[in-house]
Amino acid sequence: MTTPRYGLAAATLNGTTVLALGGLGNQVNTLASVEALDLAAAAGALHWTPYPSMTTPRSGHAAAVLRGLIYAAGGQNFTNNLASVERFDGGAHSTWALVASMGTKRWFFALVALEEGGPSHHGGMLVAAGGYPPTASAEAYDPVADEWAPIASMATARNGCAGAALLGKAYVSGGLDTNNNPFSSVEVFHPATGHWVAA
Repeated sequence: MTTPRYGLAAATLNGTTVLALGGLGNQVNTLASVEALDLAAAAGALHWTPYPSMTTPRSGHAAAVLRGLIYAAGGQNFTNNLASVERFDGGAHSTWALVASMGTKRWFFALVALEEGGPSHHGGMLVAAGGYPPTASAEAYDPVADEWAPIASMATARNGCAGAALLGKAYVSGGLDTNNNPFSSVEVFHPATGHWVAA
């Protein structure tokens, strides 16, 4: 990358472009900048290029792609945890736009995009779960209505957990408890029922 960064988020766009989003450039410099690597470029031409910056500097945030749009959510801007969410529609000349904020400020949490969001989310959904300080709470974003709503909480409060989508369900795994003990457990959100179950 052209900018040293950690605590960043990453996402893929159109199956060919990897984006590095925000992060910390040092211990006090939270970044809003974005850069992209186009894997479809000709051989020998692979390089990182600047992309439009996010509206908000973020580190410890999460990113997900839903229906071809990149969402960056939560995180911290060094002094405050964030609930804000923004969306990017792709391309070096596009811009980021704020959408509805989450109901809870989340940092080091899981964000999962589900293309089919269950009976009440016909445009897919984002599932945000866990975060720092360790929480079991979760919420879902409806991109059609542009709103977040609480969903059932996980069985376990998790900080620093990871999320992934598989077969229309959201998997949230690992993380730390309030004493910084790591988990090996995994929970699965079923959008059709609105419930979490142990994997």
